[in-house]
Amino acid sequence: MAAVRPGVRSNKAAGEPDVTIVEFAQSQARRTTLVVLGVLIIIAVALATYLGVKESLRQMHGVNLQSRLDAELRTLDVWVAQRSNVVERWAQDPQVRALVQTLVAHDVTAGGSAAGACAHRAATELVALLQPALAVRRFDTFDVIDRGGLIIASHELSRCGKRVSTRKFLASLERSFSGKTSFVRPFTEADRLPSSAGAASDEARVWFGAPVHGTGAHVIAVLGFAEPARAEFATLMRAAGAGESDEIYLFDASGLMLSESRHGRPRSAPGKGDTAGSTMLRMQVRDPGVGGAGASLNHAERSAQPLTRLAAVAIANQESGEPARQRGGLLDPYRNYLGAEVVGAWRWLPQYDFGAALELDSKEAYAPVKFLERAFAFVLALSAAAMVGIVFSLRATLRLRRGLGSVRRLGRYRLIREIGEGGMASIYLGRHALLKRPIAIKILKRALATDEMIARFEREVQAASQLRHPNAIEIYDYGRTRGGDFYYVMEYLDGITLSALVARDGALPAARAVHLLRQVCAALKEAHAQGVVHRDIKPENIMACVRGGEYDAVKILDFGLVKSMRDEVSRDVTGSIKVLGTPAYMAPERFGSHAEIDERADIYSVGAVGYLLIAGRRIFHDASGEDLQMRIVHSPVTPPSVLSAVPLPHELEAVLLHCLSKRPEERPASIAQVMVVFDRLALEQPWSQTEAERWWAGYRRDSQAKPQGGA
Repeated sequence: MAAVRPGVRSNKAAGEPDVTIVEFAQSQARRTTLVVLGVLIIIAVALATYLGVKESLRQMHGVNLQSRLDAELRTLDVWVAQRSNVVERWAQDPQVRALVQTLVAHDVTAGGSAAGACAHRAATELVALLQPALAVRRFDTFDVIDRGGLIIASHELSRCGKRVSTRKFLASLERSFSGKTSFVRPFTEADRLPSSAGAASDEARVWFGAPVHGTGAHVIAVLGFAEPARAEFATLMRAAGAGESDEIYLFDASGLMLSESRHGRPRSAPGKGDTAGSTMLRMQVRDPGVGGAGASLNHAERSAQPLTRLAAVAIANQESGEPARQRGGLLDPYRNYLGAEVVGAWRWLPQYDFGAALELDSKEAYAPVKFLERAFAFVLALSAAAMVGIVFSLRATLRLRRGLGSVRRLGRYRLIREIGEGGMASIYLGRHALLKRPIAIKILKRALATDEMIARFEREVQAASQLRHPNAIEIYDYGRTRGGDFYYVMEYLDGITLSALVARDGALPAARAVHLLRQVCAALKEAHAQGVVHRDIKPENIMACVRGGEYDAVKILDFGLVKSMRDEVSRDVTGSIKVLGTPAYMAPERFGSHAEIDERADIYSVGAVGYLLIAGRRIFHDASGEDLQMRIVHSPVTPPSVLSAVPLPHELEAVLLHCLSKRPEERPASIAQVMVVFDRLALEQPWSQTEAERWWAGYRRDSQAKPQGGA
């Protein structure tokens, strides 16, 4: 029996365990039961998670394969577009058209004989005229083919007078005879023309055919330029593989490979016109059998083998007409044309009439799953020991989150909601904790917080904060959170961007356009006086606001691409950045050397914004990408008065076209000179506050009294 301290009475019977020990045992039993239940739950959750993650990895791998294939095919599209543009320009050349018209007319009168069009003087002149195109773009030959398939002019005289008889080749040119430039997949001369012999007949070429129009819209012939398929075309696919076993290749509707295999062709699988190791036009993507056993078959026996599963599925869906059915993936392992177990993605390209496949060895593809299995085993081993800490951490986190509610804090500021997002940062509506005034907070995305991006972010704040003009955004604060996020605080604006304004109303009255533009110039005048070039003046970065009872007050936003002409650090940072900005509003010199950019680049952008305001659409609105850049640099600007439904002040059109001069030295020397014109126009055609207030009342009504806020 346990001893009893003097002066303390014990009520326990003899042999009865101490109450404290019993309670401790019961408590431990409950804890043990909870731990066991927790471990079982964790194991069940871990198992379900493992199966789910495994399937997710599988699906993600399929998406990744398709994305990689799409990326490589975009490279192919760009390559085809570049060369097609060259051929198209030559086909539209007046001299070329005139010579081809002469040849076609002679061809008709000569009855389509070899001694007809090809022997004509116009054929010789055409060869001389097109010779530079062969040297500049790596084309090695060209043909002019009439609607009957007769070659009426050619760089290689041996082809002159022959008729293209291959049905597939003519079908590929049908798009050109319909009035559109076409790309023709690899063909050998032996497959394209009858009676072609010799070494040249084995040389595969890709063709780019552009329609040549007669006096009207009627297509009278096709101008086709060609280059060796084993040059850049083959290189595009051969360089696509990024892993140890992955490969991208092309194939036609019969399963014939149109590109070179990165693995080479099995020596036991010869094709017609055999060239050692070559697969282009010499091998079909057929299943050789388990372990590649069919590789020992001769050409005839191999041709009897079924197509690989991927090729069969792609070819079966080629004529579906539904884009969703013209692409897909096979994530369960299957045999490729070498007999190896692979997974893959495919896509049929109806514009080129062939398919593309990306295949990867299945062991390499699913190697991460093995790592996943080991990782989950390790997690399960630690689950029991970590459970108590996880539970308490979760409870503490939930209590903390309940205390904070849905409001986030950033120092002395409360974040209410996200109101905008760009490629570099996110913008939030916030409120100062003490002043209670609304503000906008721009936070640099953590994933982009490189030294270069931080330097740009700081430069933006410094440049904007130095400006005191009422038409420039006002900066209140700048800092870095404890978590390492860079941010700055600026005024919250009640307004609408000029891009949204034009999208809503179309072209603006000239008086209102002048009123807005002169305020933009006023802000830029101060910036340029401080040696700062904005470099991103565009409608999305200019907001018309209601400020202190004044309507249509302008604010210039986003100084993310600002460049200081006096600060060497700014020059160094911007010099390392690729061409950034919105091409439609960028000065021609922006596409060249960064060192040549000065205040006149902003003057061009002001002209481009003004053009949008009074014309209702941007300059070269029907162009994009590389074509847009070329037109900005070289093509003349259509006067906005041609597009306007109402007469425009001549002086307004003149100053905008002056700003839009291609060469910087031909533009106004300073933004102040542009302001002088706008000031004069504002006196002649004033935009009154009464008119502005009437517009804003209608805008508020249409927006159901919910103004668009922004920063």
